[in-house]
Amino acid sequence: MPGSAQLPADLLNRFSADTPLVCLMRHGQILETGVKRFIGRTDLPLNAHGQAQAKSWQTVFHHIQFKRIYVSGLLRTRQTAALCCPGQPVTTDARLNEIDLGDWENLSFDQVKNRFPDAFAQRGRDIYHFRTPGGERFKDLKARVVPFFESLFSPAAPLPGPVLVIAHSGVIRVMSCLWSGQSFDRLPALKPQYGQVFVLGY
Repeated sequence: MPGSAQLPADLLNRFSADTPLVCLMRHGQILETGVKRFIGRTDLPLNAHGQAQAKSWQTVFHHIQFKRIYVSGLLRTRQTAALCCPGQPVTTDARLNEIDLGDWENLSFDQVKNRFPDAFAQRGRDIYHFRTPGGERFKDLKARVVPFFESLFSPAAPLPGPVLVIAHSGVIRVMSCLWSGQSFDRLPALKPQYGQVFVLGY
């Protein structure tokens, strides 16, 4: 599958009502390869390769039969859901939105580095607490996204079956640090790929 690893064939046998299956997926590709840019809330569609990445999961996800599908408020996650799980209803939750990059939105890394060298260096030293002008910190992202995932594993409202969550790199990176017990200093080293799926258990 383009940009993704196949899920194991016996995946469903590893989960039950007591240990619900939650698949966390990054949306498909949105920009052509080339200049690296700061893209957060800009509402870009999937490109052709991103569409292929999403479609490549159709067969696997058909066998899983998700009971709920959650997406962020951005077009690229909705398009990914429509292509990997065609015809299935989705629930939008803005808590899953990508980090807001404020005044740095759509600027290339070189542009930011040249225009704001001190701020760019500060971000490199402490990315978790750094706030772009007019934007969010990763700490802010964590504060809004953690309650969403806690609700999925709440004993008071057990999941009805397998769940798919389609979100963004920033969301996945923050939650990966949290779940694995790693320092948030590791955020820059975590690089979830477009169309990549992570399997979560309680």
